[in-house]
Amino acid sequence: MATALSAQLSQIAAKSTNSLNLKAQKAAHSQSLIFDPRVASAQDFDTLYTICAEGFQELCLLDPRFSRFSRSIFSEHSKGEERTQRTQQENKELDGVLDDFLSLVSGRLLLRPAIKAVEWLVRRFRVHEYNTSSVLFAFLPYHTDAIFPTLLSILPTTIPDHFRFLHPYITSLSNPPRHTLVYTATNNRNFLTLFNSHVLKICHSQQHFHGLLALWSGVVTEATSGMLDMARSGRRAVQQQNEEDVAIRLLPVLNEGLPMKKVPELRVGCYMLLTILATKAKLSDGVLVGLMEAVVSGWTQDTVNAGIICLSILAQGLDEVQLSRRVVKATLKVENLNEQLVAASKRYSVGKLSLGLVLGITSRLDQADEIDALDFVEKVLHARLLNNTQASRAIHSILEAAQNVDLDSNENIELPLKLSEVLLRLQRSAQVGHLVQKTLEDTNMDLDTLEAKLQTVIRPAVEDDNASVEDVDMPDADSKSTPQVLFDSAIKSIPSRTVSEISFLADGKSHIFDDLAHVFGIATPDSSLIEQITQLPLLRAESAMDESLFFSFFIRVWCGPYPVLARSAALEVVAKRLSAASDSKKDLQSLFPYLVVALADQAKRVRRAAADVVISLQKLYPSKHSQGKKAIKEKLWAYQDLYGPGRGMDDLTWLPPKEAAKLVHDILFAEVEECVLDPHHMSRLMEGGLRGTSRQKQGETTTTSLKSSEKANLLSFIAGHIMFTPLLHVKLRLLSMLNQVSKVGGTSRTKTLLPVLEAWISTDAEELSQRCKSEKIKLEDLEQQMVNIITANDREGVDLLEQILKGERHAHPSTPQAALERFRQIWPSAKTEVKSDIAVLLLAASANMIPNHTCPESTQAAAMDILRSVELSTSVLQTLLDDRLASLEVQEESPAPKRRRTSHGKSVVPNAAESSRATQEFARLTFVLELIEAATPKNHVPLLGGLFQALARAQQFRSKIGSDLAFVQCLVLGSILEIVDSFKNSNETKIDSSIVRTDLLVDCIRSTNSPEVQNAALLVVSSLATIVPELVLHSVMPIFTFMGASVLRQDDEYSVHVINQTIHQVIPPLVDSLRQQNRDVVAGTAELLLSFVAAFEHIPSHRRLSLFTSLVHTLGERDFLFATLAMFVDKYASNQKAEVFAFDLAAQFEPETQVITAVKYLNLVADIWKPERSLSNVILSLRDQALDVPKQLTLRLFSLLRKIISLPTLGQSLRTLVASDDETGSRILGVFSTLLQQLLGLIDTFREDKGLRSACGELLESSLSLFTTVELLKSIDTLLENPDDQLRRKVLLALEKRLREEKSGNEASREACLAFMPTLTDVAQDNSSASNLRITAMACLDLILEKYGKKDPEASLAAATVIASREVLGHDDIGVKLMAVLTLASVVEVLEAGIIPLIPQALPMVLEHLQFSIEKGARNVEKLHNASYSLIGALVLHVPWMISGNHLKRILTISYESANKLSDSQDGDSRTPTLRLIARQVDPREVLTALDKSWEQADQNGSMAIMEFLSILTTLIEKHPKSTIMKHSQVLGDILLKAFGIRYSESHEIADVEAIEANVNEVALHMIMKMNDTTFRPLFSKIVDWACSDLPKKDKDGRVRRQTTFFEFLNEFFGTLQSLVTGYTSYIIPAAVDVLNTASPQDDKHFKLLWTTTIRALQKTFTHDQDGFWQAPSHFDAVVTPLLSSLKLSPSYTLPTLGPITEHLIPAITALAGATDSPTQQKDLNTALMSYLRSSDARVRLAAVKCEVALTEQLGEEWLALLPEMLPFISELREDGDEDVERETERWIKVAEGVLGEGLEEMLQ
Repeated sequence: MATALSAQLSQIAAKSTNSLNLKAQKAAHSQSLIFDPRVASAQDFDTLYTICAEGFQELCLLDPRFSRFSRSIFSEHSKGEERTQRTQQENKELDGVLDDFLSLVSGRLLLRPAIKAVEWLVRRFRVHEYNTSSVLFAFLPYHTDAIFPTLLSILPTTIPDHFRFLHPYITSLSNPPRHTLVYTATNNRNFLTLFNSHVLKICHSQQHFHGLLALWSGVVTEATSGMLDMARSGRRAVQQQNEEDVAIRLLPVLNEGLPMKKVPELRVGCYMLLTILATKAKLSDGVLVGLMEAVVSGWTQDTVNAGIICLSILAQGLDEVQLSRRVVKATLKVENLNEQLVAASKRYSVGKLSLGLVLGITSRLDQADEIDALDFVEKVLHARLLNNTQASRAIHSILEAAQNVDLDSNENIELPLKLSEVLLRLQRSAQVGHLVQKTLEDTNMDLDTLEAKLQTVIRPAVEDDNASVEDVDMPDADSKSTPQVLFDSAIKSIPSRTVSEISFLADGKSHIFDDLAHVFGIATPDSSLIEQITQLPLLRAESAMDESLFFSFFIRVWCGPYPVLARSAALEVVAKRLSAASDSKKDLQSLFPYLVVALADQAKRVRRAAADVVISLQKLYPSKHSQGKKAIKEKLWAYQDLYGPGRGMDDLTWLPPKEAAKLVHDILFAEVEECVLDPHHMSRLMEGGLRGTSRQKQGETTTTSLKSSEKANLLSFIAGHIMFTPLLHVKLRLLSMLNQVSKVGGTSRTKTLLPVLEAWISTDAEELSQRCKSEKIKLEDLEQQMVNIITANDREGVDLLEQILKGERHAHPSTPQAALERFRQIWPSAKTEVKSDIAVLLLAASANMIPNHTCPESTQAAAMDILRSVELSTSVLQTLLDDRLASLEVQEESPAPKRRRTSHGKSVVPNAAESSRATQEFARLTFVLELIEAATPKNHVPLLGGLFQALARAQQFRSKIGSDLAFVQCLVLGSILEIVDSFKNSNETKIDSSIVRTDLLVDCIRSTNSPEVQNAALLVVSSLATIVPELVLHSVMPIFTFMGASVLRQDDEYSVHVINQTIHQVIPPLVDSLRQQNRDVVAGTAELLLSFVAAFEHIPSHRRLSLFTSLVHTLGERDFLFATLAMFVDKYASNQKAEVFAFDLAAQFEPETQVITAVKYLNLVADIWKPERSLSNVILSLRDQALDVPKQLTLRLFSLLRKIISLPTLGQSLRTLVASDDETGSRILGVFSTLLQQLLGLIDTFREDKGLRSACGELLESSLSLFTTVELLKSIDTLLENPDDQLRRKVLLALEKRLREEKSGNEASREACLAFMPTLTDVAQDNSSASNLRITAMACLDLILEKYGKKDPEASLAAATVIASREVLGHDDIGVKLMAVLTLASVVEVLEAGIIPLIPQALPMVLEHLQFSIEKGARNVEKLHNASYSLIGALVLHVPWMISGNHLKRILTISYESANKLSDSQDGDSRTPTLRLIARQVDPREVLTALDKSWEQADQNGSMAIMEFLSILTTLIEKHPKSTIMKHSQVLGDILLKAFGIRYSESHEIADVEAIEANVNEVALHMIMKMNDTTFRPLFSKIVDWACSDLPKKDKDGRVRRQTTFFEFLNEFFGTLQSLVTGYTSYIIPAAVDVLNTASPQDDKHFKLLWTTTIRALQKTFTHDQDGFWQAPSHFDAVVTPLLSSLKLSPSYTLPTLGPITEHLIPAITALAGATDSPTQQKDLNTALMSYLRSSDARVRLAAVKCEVALTEQLGEEWLALLPEMLPFISELREDGDEDVERETERWIKVAEGVLGEGLEEMLQ
């Protein structure tokens, strides 16, 4: 309660306004920003208002917004305002007004008027106390100015938590540095939030100023950076969460700050925050774009510069540069944006921002207002604000915009012109022209379409052909030269006539075509200029229908690499000319191939123009229905000179006029519209026409009606033009169409087109390269179309390709590559014999083995790649393998000067030439083997014989090559393995054993050094062992011997697979073979097992267990596990790891298997000790060994078997199986019976050898632990009949272990255990049995009683009776005694009251054992000591009423002796709890009586016994209620007085006495707490009499000792109970006064101790007097003089401390003075005290001065009321002859001056 009251008072004091404390009010009024505290404290509010109002008026003149406060806080009425007199609501409104004023005045606090105005708020409204946060935020911008420490000096003790960082600066009154604010904002979330809110509030009210916003932006920016740095710790997910938290914390500031257009500095500060967020936090593109929109929304001319920089930094964080429309639109509105970006680029990267703006502009060019922004795009590119990658992307976006222009739209008709102007200027730009060129080169846009949309040519910069039309730069809008001027200038170079030019399609270079084409390119945009060209005399337009020159020029243009405009214009000229000659009878079929090419053009404009030509052309051909024979006689146009002189009717195949007309009408004209729409339709149309296939047209299915002869004529016609046309583009287009048709009628396309290919390969390669470059086509594409002429089964064509590949026919360098690719294409459809020929050729080419021809590396690689990629049939593979093997036979049969002798693949060193040739041959064979491996060998079974031949060749040629040929052998063996494995799943196909070479496989395994070859060969052997075991078994043992030395040591997964396969597939046939021969399988495979066991140490550790588990399982675990384990024990006698491994191996198998293994294992052990060994000699290394080897081996074998049997999981599994009561359980029990018989037999065998017998007994013990409890008890009952005590003890130890693990809920176990108790008691009381056996029997009995005793009390009591007998409990052996006592303790727990009949018999013996255990030197005495107390404790707990007083006294007496003699041991661990249990459980009267009677024994046994005594007494007092304690107060008082007399006895050391007295005092206080005044007062009076009057006066020393103990008790008594027992002081005043009056400096140490103790006791009563006890004159007068007289004892102590005088006496006098409020009594005290100031002894004077100092410090002004009386004495003492006295007097003066607040010098003068 006192604590709670104290806390409440503290809270009230903290909130108190000190309304009644004038001193506190004065101090509060003195706090000022302007005036000194002393001046401020003297000012009244009228004076102060006058001063402060003056400053306020000046503020109003500076800013009219202050005027509104003149009616509130600066009104005349405010002088009388008191916050303490106002309501809570009024004060809340006042706080709002004060906050508004502080916000407004904050920007002017460096002005004197502002400080005056704030002074009024401080003095009148005490804003520094009630509005501390607002004041600090107002002054925070001036934290480095002198005004800030002044503010700190007037702050209250308690300030808001978010300003706690100012405490050090408040203490030191110094300015906080800026980094402190940054650190606080970084780590104090509350401060940052409030600071942001304060700034936003001021900005909203338009009260902001530069100093505040500069401080805020700097601090918050650095704080944000710091928070983001701290957020980077931890996992990425944690970092992201932390960064999001920081961003969320700043979002309110940004949301409110960015829209404030009128506060530019705040917006700039927000920009700074955004830049920090963008650079240090990983923000998504969506967030960044949103922030950018916030930046541009509402920016002004004042903030646009900073906004541009912020945008550029935000843009740098974008992963995808895509700005929103809002950002782009707002940014483009900025004046001089380009200049702004250029300026910003000097310090920041503006590339992404600029690129984003460019992309935003180009993506919206469909809007009219965006077209003008193209000028900005151009400026950005010219200003080099973008890096090359960004600039290329910008240029590409312009090209895409041009590509998307809709020419059919009437909107933005100026856009194409604007785009073309921009692109042309960029092309000519020195800064970005090369980037425009590169972008055009890299783009996959249709440049023809692009140029058409822009109505200009944009390719000159990328196509370098001086003679082409593309070199003509189209004039832009600003050019001074018009097309007409350029055309007039260019046409002057064109001659009017030409003599040599007949046709522009003739072979040979034309000398005027390029110039003419150049002029045509200039004229393309203007139809009038084109008309001028057509009228040139050179072209002879009037003879166009008769001569080749006119049309051939335009054919070459529209089929050439010219712009779309030029190509379409050329077709338009031809169409117009044909329309003008509609009455002509000429057959213009020579135009057909070129029209086909035009109709397949990628540009729709060209196809449309070609359609016009077709339409005009069909008018020149009569309808097929009106055609007659006359048409055949019509002349063919250009039939003599189209391709030059001499190439006419005889060199070309011409269509009959009727077929030509049909082609025009039925194919070209009929499908012309579809050709315009689809550039691929012409190709499909030609394919359909030649094949006669159907096609869809307007929902109907039609078929091209060409006859076979017509198709053949058409094919020949087109083939002729392909042959003779000089235009490679035409050849490419037409061939790509014809190559889709394999046969026309009965004629293959190869026969028709083969002359084309032959002519092609004979053409000069350099010339072709130049022509391809000129026509902008790839030579490789044309080359490929040429060889595609060849079909799969055209032998003549295939032969030609083979000749090209062999170098027998002249060809271009790229033709062989094309031929190889054609081989790849025709492979699937080729016939088998063709495939074989091609495969052999490709194999030769891949190895560069073609006679008289060297294949380039590219050709070799391509040939090799084709063979790897195509599907190879069995016959092809067989051909390739036979070819290689035949080559090796030739190599083998080649003449040599001397044949080298070889044996098993080993030879002498070969000579270099032979080695080189053999290496080359095997390299080629290797490639064939790789092909076989890739072709899935199991699908090519006939290759098996050839593969074995290849393996034999490899073995033979190892000597010539000087290498193992490991790779070759691995390839062969891998393929053989796959083929052999395929026979496993095939019941129909049988392997031909005649081709299987097992000897080769064994030779590979034994002779090679390659683990890969060994593994592969082992796998083959494993597979063969499954299919044809008779071929393998004779070679098994050498294989496993080899494996133990090599393969088992490998650690790769493949080797493991090999070993497992070998084990699983080779061993089973071997075991079956041994069984068929009626041989012992274990003996027959001992060598195999030994090879594995011997390799154990070399097998990788993590592979061992799985390997041996697999091996034993494959052999048969029930037959071979025991042998494997025995081999490990025998082979690795000193290898601990091997033994552990053997244990782990056994644990891998089923429980039944482990038991059977144990039986066979013991049979093997028995075989070791037979005179004639059998199996053990085969498995174990026992032959010719020393005599002690079998014994050591047997011990090791027993050790391993014991570990296996002791495996916990084995017992659990066996018990589960036996409990199932099925056949398995019966079988296991039978095996166990055999196991036990074997063990008992071995025990009998080893009866003469102690070591072996002991090991066998331990094994028997472990075996017994495998049974269930019921079965175990049955077995043990029989085994206990054995006379061997050691054996019986081991059996019982096994039972004990089982009982500890047994769960009590098992009904069957409970019944069996209870029935077994008589057997155990018989053993326990059998005197003829060994003690350790009897002890073990009782341990088992103890466990049974503990678990099941309560289920059968009668049986438990019968067993306990035996244990409590003299034969057992009274046995001489300590171990037997100990176990008997422990068992009885368990019986007590079980029977509880049922144990009563045994107590008279057992308890005396137990007390005898306890007494005996205290004597040292006996074995197990400590355990017996603790066990005895455990039994006594159990009796006390369950039958406390059976413990008599005599028993208690004896127990206590023995316990005192135990505490004395065994104080340093741990025996007290059970004694002390037992004694405390007695104090709690036994009748308190009996216990107190026993304690009273046993005090002398406790005293005699020393301090530890007394402590034990007091512990019992304390427990009793604490346990029992007040009524019981008061009932026995008399005996308790007697015991207490006996304990108080401990100092009087003089038989203990002083330290022990003090410890005992402290303990006694504690017990006494516990007792007093449970008594009332009526009970305790007589007892206290008795204690006083005992201390002061019971002893005669002549026994002065005894009285001193008793009183010392008494006053020590009073110290605790008054100190603990305080004011509750002040009234008892009257009992001790006489005794205390007597002690004080008797004291003298000559007293001995005992009396000095008494005096000190008395003084301390009196001080406690003085201090805790709350009832005015000492104010009573009778009490005060009685003690004051004796107390002061003790100052005369000062000479007894050393200077300057004076010891107890200073420590005890002076505090007691001070406490007495404080206990009385009477001025008279204080004056009397002072008068008496001053008499000692003039003592002749300096130490007395010094003590008196110290006392005065203490009284002055304690009582203050109350004591100094007596100062006039003290002054003369002080003056005298200042001149005292003793330095210590003078020094202490000066201290007294200072203390007095400090209390009075003024000096004493004037008074002392």
